[in-house]
Amino acid sequence: MSQPSHPSKKWVFSELVQHDKDVLGIVAYALYKKDKHDTASSMRSSGSGEEQIEDKIRTYHDQVASVESMQSGYRSRAQNVLKETIFKTASGLIEEKMSQLEVMLSKVEKQSIVCNELQIKLEQDSLIKIDKKVAQEKTKLRKELLAELSLASQKITKPSIPRRAFSWILGGFSGLAATVLSGIVLFGIAGLIADDKTKSSLRESLVRQLLTLGTSDVPVPVPTNIILSDSKK
Repeated sequence: MSQPSHPSKKWVFSELVQHDKDVLGIVAYALYKKDKHDTASSMRSSGSGEEQIEDKIRTYHDQVASVESMQSGYRSRAQNVLKETIFKTASGLIEEKMSQLEVMLSKVEKQSIVCNELQIKLEQDSLIKIDKKVAQEKTKLRKELLAELSLASQKITKPSIPRRAFSWILGGFSGLAATVLSGIVLFGIAGLIADDKTKSSLRESLVRQLLTLGTSDVPVPVPTNIILSDSKK
């Protein structure tokens, strides 16, 4: 028995997909096809024959193609699927990007640590070089000062041995010479104004003083009380 022709027959694909770039309609049609597949599989599992299954599928096709509410239901389901897919895709991309960012941050942190260690090492090396330079300059300055002192000491004129001996003798016997000279002068004066007894006493005193000068560091003055006392007489 042949099926009557239906010139105005509607097709589900044409009702769900508005144009070639209608992603929502294409997903809705894919959901419709899945529902037909699930219905046929369920009927086969329950023992239904192929003819019965085909009649059921044909009827379902005509219903979806003609009932707008069923088409809207498929579009709504397609929209949810797309939202979920986009969300999962975006989440996956975000997680991937975050993972890549963490790897990059880890590398940057390691590089920063290496740079800090290198900078510290450079600073330490610089301080060591500065300390060495300062030590070298101190050594150089010390050597220059020692050289100048040595040169200055060489330029100092040392007195000759006779001159040093003369200075020593002159310094050592200056007190003795002063004492002897003062004694001679006083003795001469006494000879002019004193009597014989006073002259004798003055002579003995001068001799004693000359004898004691060898062991004394301080010149002993010649006593003038004898002369003065005699002059008053």
